Amino acid sequence: MFGFEDGKPSQLEHLCINLCAETMQHFYNTHVFKSSIESCREEGVYSDVEVDYVDNVPCIDLISSLKTGLLSTLDIECSASGTPESYIQRIRNQHKGNSRLIFESNIASFGVRHFAGNIFYNTTDFLEANKDVVSDDIVSVFHKSSCSFGFAIHLFGIELKALYSKGTVPRGTSFRISPTSHTGLQNGDEPVSTLTQDFHTRLDNLLRTLVHAKPHFIRCIKIVLDCFARVLKASKLTTASTSWSLGKRHIFLSEGARQELERLRAERRNNAAMLVQSTWRDWKLRRGWLTFQRNPRPRATKPFPYPLPPAIANTSRPRPQPVAGTPPTDVEKDHKGIKHLFSFLGQDLERPPAVPPSRPYTVTGSTRIGYPQTRVIRVNFPEDGSGEVQMAKGETVVVLGASERRGHLVVDHKNHKIHVPYQYLELKTTANT
Repeated sequence: MFGFEDGKPSQLEHLCINLCAETMQHFYNTHVFKSSIESCREEGVYSDVEVDYVDNVPCIDLISSLKTGLLSTLDIECSASGTPESYIQRIRNQHKGNSRLIFESNIASFGVRHFAGNIFYNTTDFLEANKDVVSDDIVSVFHKSSCSFGFAIHLFGIELKALYSKGTVPRGTSFRISPTSHTGLQNGDEPVSTLTQDFHTRLDNLLRTLVHAKPHFIRCIKIVLDCFARVLKASKLTTASTSWSLGKRHIFLSEGARQELERLRAERRNNAAMLVQSTWRDWKLRRGWLTFQRNPRPRATKPFPYPLPPAIANTSRPRPQPVAGTPPTDVEKDHKGIKHLFSFLGQDLERPPAVPPSRPYTVTGSTRIGYPQTRVIRVNFPEDGSGEVQMAKGETVVVLGASERRGHLVVDHKNHKIHVPYQYLELKTTANT
């Protein structure tokens, strides 16, 4: 969304920007104030509080009216090869007595009373800016015979094709280059469309999008609260009188009343959910207690979640038999042998042995490669983009050695030591051996 601009001096582009700002302000007024007030009146809800806002429709009509608007008049002057003076004289005659139009002693300027204030425009360059044409000698510079920049040749491809299709180059013609205009060669200096027509097209598309959407405006909270406080103080209204109002088909709520209803609804739903849950748990426990009374034997094993086939349910798995010729195992003798072996190895039977240290090398094929090593990152690490240090795919890093974390290697990356899973690293053939 544009804001109001007051250039020194203001040109045609400032008038277009200010027209967009006026249009957006009107859309905001209609969406926030006018539609709400009309909805209340249709429901028969009346309030002593009158919302006073500036209706800027006359200003929008002054600038963008199809018959007598400032921009439409400018298009007429462009087609008639007019001058800034003739343009000023034409709008003087058409808008005589319009309080929103201001004329000064300077015959080439005029002022408009905008929503944000009075802004004066200098019309000296209005006609040339509105035509917005490019001469053929400039377009010919981008021909492939004299330009090696392929993107520019593609950008002016249609114009270059029409320019070099016949006659000598350049020949004094002009082009109107715009996304919404005709892109062929023009007749003389008269463009098929103008800058203001293109701006109208884009502004209409923006309004069409906003109308079919659900816009939400972010306003200055402090200013809104101050204005609301002043209205309450002036009208001597209480908070209770502004909480809700009953219409013909709808009930209008203030924000405080709406939040209170939302809180009560959430509390009611939570209480209902707890009631349903407690009732179901009570029924489940009572049914389980009756089942236990009828069959008090505890189940030794957890039942299967699904019924077993009869061929499996009615059979029991036989105990595996020892291999033929194997002597019987002497548990006491085996225990003494295990204890003797642990004592011989210097290990404690009650504690598991320590994890062996990591190897100070890696083996690739039949080659032993020591550290440090040079490896390449296979994929981005970390893959989710989190972490202070990130390594991109294809980046070369130095591996210092094995990490105390299982399956990780210690990588030196920009003076940071990072523990990286070995799957992310690919060994380069030029690593140190």
